[in-house]
Amino acid sequence: DLDLGQGEGWVDEPHIELPTPEQMTKSQELKAEIAKLQGVLDTSTPDLESAQAKWERDMLAAENEWAVVRPSRANSKGGATLTLLDDQSLLAGGKNPQEDVYEIEARTGLKAITAVRLEVLRDASLPHGGPGRDPEGNFFLSELEVTAAPADKPEATEKVVFKETAADESQGGYNVKNLIEKKYGTAGWAIESGLDPAPPRRQAVLIPEKPFGFEAGTLLAIRLKHEMFHAARNLGRFRLSVTSIAEPKNIVQLEAKVWPALAIPPTQRTEDQKKSLAAAYRALAPALQPTRDRMAEVKKALADLGIATALIMRERPSYERPSTFLRVRGSFLSKGDKVFAGVPGSLSPLPE
Repeated sequence: DLDLGQGEGWVDEPHIELPTPEQMTKSQELKAEIAKLQGVLDTSTPDLESAQAKWERDMLAAENEWAVVRPSRANSKGGATLTLLDDQSLLAGGKNPQEDVYEIEARTGLKAITAVRLEVLRDASLPHGGPGRDPEGNFFLSELEVTAAPADKPEATEKVVFKETAADESQGGYNVKNLIEKKYGTAGWAIESGLDPAPPRRQAVLIPEKPFGFEAGTLLAIRLKHEMFHAARNLGRFRLSVTSIAEPKNIVQLEAKVWPALAIPPTQRTEDQKKSLAAAYRALAPALQPTRDRMAEVKKALADLGIATALIMRERPSYERPSTFLRVRGSFLSKGDKVFAGVPGSLSPLPE
């Protein structure tokens, strides 16, 4: 697999299958069953629609199960300015160093904390509306560290060890799980940039090995590290919150791009919004779990056939002309201007 630290590890190169006659027969049988199962997963029913309506109400109510953390101190080691906004989010401005660490201090009265949530938010002051500070409005967050101490004994700090992460959006090659894996310089969390319309927020949830918090209140020290080589891909606007619920990952089970539709009354949604929400629910509906389990079994059986493949050349699906970025000072990790494929002016232009 490609892995140059720019997300290439997720690249899926086009290929063709070269099965034996026996493999071809079995493959066709398995693919036919996959198509049948997919038809079940794609079909709505009155029972599913009723269950979806309850699920939507539960998802909207889940926001009330998180306690927003109000920072008492916010500092950028790289010299950026962190401004506290009315919604308790922090907005970065001023210097945008190649690497930065944001240090946040806060107090919470919540006990038995089961998760920490990071919301990254759009803002008109950021490139392309953010939520990051790189030229595309993206960011690269390499690690999120948390220490906790009793409010009545602040010197007794404990490091919070996270065992799991989840997010409602991650860029290919920059999965949120990288936040708890120590790989300096190349591994971190980023989001998809260039979405139109862009979601107003994305969320990441970090789950500790055991709940934490103290009876007298808890002092939190949070460090957000941006440690990508020569990048200046720091967070632009973000907000932190905590919860003590048993299933904190539920808040990110819906993709960020679908969340805005959830806030719209069902009768006012577009057809695309209705389809997106229905598909999102069917992907996790308990009633369809047996079908999803069987789908996983059949896909594994198909993969286990071990059909040989060969790489081929093929046009990549795209809505814009092929493009790339100039590299600042020759550094392959530092993006400059975006340039598009073209031809000399003496020739006919490429079709749009």
